[in-house]
Amino acid sequence: MRSAHRQVMAAIEGLNGEPTETLTRLQVLLLAISQYAADPVLWTEAHKTLASLGHLVTEQTQIYSNTWSDVILHGRGWAGPLERTAANLRDREPWDVTRLATAAYHLDILSQYRPHLERVADRELATGTAFSGMLMLQMILLDQIGSGDWDAAVQTGERALALEIEHGRHLLAHQTRAHLAQLAALRGQIAQALELRAEADAWARPRGVGFITNLADSIAVTAALSAGDYEAAYRHSVDITTPGTFRPYCGPASRSLLDLVEAALHTGRTEEARRHALAARDAGFADLTPASP
Repeated sequence: MRSAHRQVMAAIEGLNGEPTETLTRLQVLLLAISQYAADPVLWTEAHKTLASLGHLVTEQTQIYSNTWSDVILHGRGWAGPLERTAANLRDREPWDVTRLATAAYHLDILSQYRPHLERVADRELATGTAFSGMLMLQMILLDQIGSGDWDAAVQTGERALALEIEHGRHLLAHQTRAHLAQLAALRGQIAQALELRAEADAWARPRGVGFITNLADSIAVTAALSAGDYEAAYRHSVDITTPGTFRPYCGPASRSLLDLVEAALHTGRTEEARRHALAARDAGFADLTPASP
């Protein structure tokens, strides 16, 4: 991840600030790499690079930059611009649809775009860009998990995983495994959850794919809670973030808020639970997204 990040940074610098389509694509690629690395250092470098380009960064790229990174630090105020940009998804290219859907997921407003994703995913897989179709299936899967449509989520996830394996998309396949592991943990299917988690984590951790290893840590929390092992849930929760803080550029740090509080309360750590809840209040969680705790 670090090597790819450096190469893209160098390519952007080599264009000498010329406003071209290539520059825009490189900016988005830099953000995508940063998202999968989930490394604060790489994200800081990416944000500095985009800031140095000034008006050469479009509002759409700014949406990606501020939502894919860390919604607590950068996401405030971007739901409106996203909704305006995504107002006519049917006129957007498939890759724009998936990128905007990813931004919507981080802002917890993905549900409003799911009908469009469901309409076009089959078309992309059959006659369009299979890669975009697989990404759309992942977005559909995440929204189905979040909305409690778990039986449908299993079908979507298994379909996505089969396609990703068939097309040799190892990164996407392990990402889907992680999502299916989280779903299994939510359903109390602990053995399946831990098996899928282990497979995704073993592939991602040596490669520095922090996005997936962070998911693996979150799965461990959910599995422990489902098993009623609150001590293990607390230990896994503080591996993600310290009570009273939210580790920068780590999606589960904010999404596991209630899990950490629940585990702390059940293990007699009342002060840690209180500290974490107050930190969420002070960070303005209630104003970040419609689904904020």
